[in-house]
Amino acid sequence: CNNFLPGTTGGDVVKAVLVARKTRQKAKALITVFTDRAIGLGTLFFVCGVVMMGTIGEPRFRKVAFITYGGIAFLTLGGICYFSRRVRRWFRLDRLIARLPFAEAVQSVDQALFHYRSDKRVVVKAILLTVLLQGIVIVFHYLLGGGMGMAAEPKHYFMLLPVIFIAMAVPISLAGIGWGSLT
Repeated sequence: CNNFLPGTTGGDVVKAVLVARKTRQKAKALITVFTDRAIGLGTLFFVCGVVMMGTIGEPRFRKVAFITYGGIAFLTLGGICYFSRRVRRWFRLDRLIARLPFAEAVQSVDQALFHYRSDKRVVVKAILLTVLLQGIVIVFHYLLGGGMGMAAEPKHYFMLLPVIFIAMAVPISLAGIGWGSLT
């Protein structure tokens, strides 16, 4: 499905629908699929950010650094705000959700997502596995590039490929064709 649906996330949409059909806890099923994607995107930003620390002063990586550290800041701040009980009370998030159209469905999704706050071990394991898998994918591309005679330092792959993967996830074209080429 990633090959013919917009972006590289089309398979996630299909997976979410198929999983939701097989369970009574539809909100939890949907949130599991999309949390997996969010953790994947977050770890891509993280991997890129760690590698970029050694190149902060280089002007040619300024745009990538802006995107990377901006993404890390956005995800971190958003996560803290969303999962903080104090911030949720301050913004009266529960009342706000209750006023929304389809409030019951939104509350169900909110509760399913908020469940991850109390299950930190599962989240940490998912993050570590995702870092490992992303690292393997990037090393694969590095080896593939080397095999085709493309001389580049491994750090460039670890800085640029995560940003390219993130850009390709934006549902603009089928399977990220063209959009991924621009990055």
